[in-house]
Amino acid sequence: MPNAEAQLRGEVRDLYDEYAARLDNFELENWAGMFTDDALYVVTSRENFDRGLAHGTIWCEGRAMLNDRILAIRKALIYEDRYLRHFVSGIRVIGQSDGLIESQANFMVVESMIDAKPEIVMLGRYVDKLKRTDGNLMFRERQCVFDNHWLTRALVLPI
Repeated sequence: MPNAEAQLRGEVRDLYDEYAARLDNFELENWAGMFTDDALYVVTSRENFDRGLAHGTIWCEGRAMLNDRILAIRKALIYEDRYLRHFVSGIRVIGQSDGLIESQANFMVVESMIDAKPEIVMLGRYVDKLKRTDGNLMFRERQCVFDNHWLTRALVLPI
């Protein structure tokens, strides 16, 4: 029987894999269901993160804001069709405190559009706080910290 630490790492790895799959399959409503009601979801630059600046390219406080963003993506925004693939590696459990599990992982997001070659849209790291709710791990806080110095186009879809 695996020890508790190894079991937790496996659960976190499964959560990250499921997160990527839901985004890659454009299951946005199911993706939002991976967050607690009071979650914080931020996509921010490494520079802002390192300086502790509360600024993000995407900033959603609570699942309701995630759902609003999804509604805008589905109904209001106009953008070219694209496919994203999320590659996640280096998943680590950093520690636990106050009922939260701190974890991190590297990510790379590749975008494919019908009339262009695939392009790396973003790379960086996820800095997370996870909470166990009804026996399942959920994101209480996810900060997608990108290393890019600039974004090549408007960021529409979640990272």
